Amino acid sequence: MTLVASTIAGNTATEGGGLYDAPNNASTNPVTLSQTILAANSATAGPDCSGPLASGGYNLVGTVSGCGFSSADGDQQGLDPRLGPLAHNGGPTPTRALSLGSPAVDAAPFADCSDAHGARLATDQRGVTRPQPLGGKCDIGAYELAQATTPPVSGTISAWGGNRGGQLGDGNTASSSSPVATSGLTDVVGLAATSDSSLAVTADGAAYAWGSNSNGELGIGTTDTNAHPTPVQVSVISNVVSLAGGGDTMGNAVLALLSDGSVWAWGSDRRGQLGDGAADNTPHATPARVPGLTGVIGVATSGLHSLAVKNDGTVWAWGDNSSGELGIGTADTDAHPTPVQAPISDVVAVNTTGQDGASFAVKRDGTLWAWGSNNYGQLGLGNNTDAYTPRRCRV
Repeated sequence: MTLVASTIAGNTATEGGGLYDAPNNASTNPVTLSQTILAANSATAGPDCSGPLASGGYNLVGTVSGCGFSSADGDQQGLDPRLGPLAHNGGPTPTRALSLGSPAVDAAPFADCSDAHGARLATDQRGVTRPQPLGGKCDIGAYELAQATTPPVSGTISAWGGNRGGQLGDGNTASSSSPVATSGLTDVVGLAATSDSSLAVTADGAAYAWGSNSNGELGIGTTDTNAHPTPVQVSVISNVVSLAGGGDTMGNAVLALLSDGSVWAWGSDRRGQLGDGAADNTPHATPARVPGLTGVIGVATSGLHSLAVKNDGTVWAWGDNSSGELGIGTADTDAHPTPVQAPISDVVAVNTTGQDGASFAVKRDGTLWAWGSNNYGQLGLGNNTDAYTPRRCRV
């Protein structure tokens, strides 16, 4: 028997809380799991499973004690799948929804999104398209997370404000106090900006940029002091899920998160904010992968320091640490060009403020945590003292 794209969770039994394969059956007709979640069950013996189980790949199994699980490509063990309660989530039968940041999201390659007979799985059991447009991969289990970034009807951009570098993208450098249309882009699903340049990601995973390019923030392989008032495609990268940008008079930096969980960076690197192991104060005009980061689900940058959250809930930081914005317990004037782990867990999202070196994280339980510069009370801690380690906000 083969279970494909199933979710087995929240069950209780004396033995094999999620799945029990009797010894006499296991020898003749063993159970095989493929693209299945088997986790968050309970039992006196073998909380998630009892008896030998085979793997067809790309499963998430919480606890393998009590069963002989022969893992295969793409299997994950010992992780929390981050499931919601059993509920009617828009389908004919109750399901347990995946939350944003679940390690099951986009964890099965497109080529493996098939049933036990090799036929394509075009939808989940609710009828939601599988896979979703941006990730290009299927979620493990019976539930496909409908991404909040699914393209709107037109996906066009309107912008207003200063335009000296052409950052409004309307073909000129005149400022505008009312919204103007950014030219040439449709199916836009995400936006980011530095102090004087703008970026967008489209539904096909391409990244575009416009505005100032003095620090190489357009990612086109060159730098110049000209205005670029029309969007151009960022070089090298594809399958982009989201973008982050930031900066001030000390330089601009841009991060891109790709569907494979890798992070790419370009722009100014004077404080090591590109995470490439160097802080050379030289513009980097071509996107380059941040070494050592995998399984990333979210990124943020102030332009001087950068953050990433992984699918295991850990947070990694690099760049400037003059106000403790890396969260590692100290503040210093050194550049930190290599990602270091911040002492916080169960995180699903990160963010930064623009210029004043504050870092933020949202945990899976909905609490907000902050660290770094706090001279204006921007950390929400009830004081204006810098925090060198993550602290829970008073919200």
